Amino acid sequence: MPPPVAPPGARLTLTRAARLLSSGKLSAVQLCSYCHELASLGDRPLHDGTTASTGDGVRQYIGDANDHPPGLGLNAFAQLSSRDALIHHAAESDRRREAGLALGPLDGIPVSVKANIAAEGWVLSAASRIMNGWEVDNGVCDNNESAVPECAFDSDVVHRLLRGGAVIVGTTNLDEFGMGSLGNNALPSIQERQGRQHTDTSGAFVRGAGPGIVRNPLPYLGYLSPPFLMDEEYEGNLHDEEELDDLWAHHVSTPLLWRHPDLLHEISSPTFDHHLTLSAGGSSSGSAASVALGSSLLSIGTDTGGSVRLPAAWTGVVGFKPTYGLISRYGVVAYASSLDTVGILAPTATCVATALDVVVNRRSESSQASHDEDGRLTGDMDSTSVSVSIDASVSVLLDDTDAASDTEMMKPLRGLSIGVPSSFSVSECPPVVSRAWQTGIDRLRDAGAEIQT
Repeated sequence: MPPPVAPPGARLTLTRAARLLSSGKLSAVQLCSYCHELASLGDRPLHDGTTASTGDGVRQYIGDANDHPPGLGLNAFAQLSSRDALIHHAAESDRRREAGLALGPLDGIPVSVKANIAAEGWVLSAASRIMNGWEVDNGVCDNNESAVPECAFDSDVVHRLLRGGAVIVGTTNLDEFGMGSLGNNALPSIQERQGRQHTDTSGAFVRGAGPGIVRNPLPYLGYLSPPFLMDEEYEGNLHDEEELDDLWAHHVSTPLLWRHPDLLHEISSPTFDHHLTLSAGGSSSGSAASVALGSSLLSIGTDTGGSVRLPAAWTGVVGFKPTYGLISRYGVVAYASSLDTVGILAPTATCVATALDVVVNRRSESSQASHDEDGRLTGDMDSTSVSVSIDASVSVLLDDTDAASDTEMMKPLRGLSIGVPSSFSVSECPPVVSRAWQTGIDRLRDAGAEIQT
């Protein structure tokens, strides 16, 4: 039996979440609880045998918070925040908003960060067992993860996220050191790294010795989609943004198993393995998987030769690799320094634009490294950073209206030349992709850019 197909708009977007928080229809605590719930479900292993696959078993779990149901086995996270820590930071965001001191559009938004980007208090593993506390002695591997020191500083991009009020759900899995494009050379699952390893009689390491695999969540989205989007007989107006806001607010604030009472019955079935043949791409595999599932509304990845764009395409999210140096690489584990670029993964292009506005290097900021009021280094700590002036939101390019297209104020890209490689126009390209490509070029031109082929 194939899984149900997720309808368009089945993901909660960063921009909608920010609007719900700003309007008071949703609190940061509710939003972060929702994303943490999805993250936990996504990364628990399939068929762990702790929950019965009958309806009674599901109802029993709903009433027993100490039980551990099966999950989706995505392995998207290298580390996942505890719920208590996440709620603590979310509550701080709610207090700021109540006092009229919200830090910006990302305040209270659950985000994730690729595990090759430094974040204070998190292990900078780069999905490598070398950097994740694995020791080798006489050919036998032992996991000593508790001895791994937590990172003592924030990368520049993480500092900017936290300064904007974002709440980190976890660090995301990847191909080791970013070297891969399938997500099949990642860390083993969190459960495997929490002491489930053992050796056989010969002393050879058995479980957990091989790499982990990050799986694509697309087959699950139909099971997890909001009921109002799946109900063909819904009588409301799903084109009314205000009505959709109300529906999403109710959906997010409702516990997972009450939203989807048949979910555990489905995933407890031995035949529930639709994801096994679908890769999440790489190397920012976990970032793409977390955004696709909805366990984070924004993820920061890195791209050297496609490591943001490829997994984004494979999981149906938007992946953005900005101009080299536009986002500081300070605090990023290097792969190829002349190519490494910090990138953004989010549900929509507007979400990416919102995030870029927060993390980009700006010309108004100091070009010299210095200490801020908290004693943190700020400024140009990455010699390859390119500070730019961004005076208009990229969302202008996404506006379908033509009313103000002839005015100077609606030409934010005037004077900018954009190259479009002619080699990208190939006969094998599907018409729907060609049309989307041309639409993007037309919008850039309409925004004042000079297009050069």
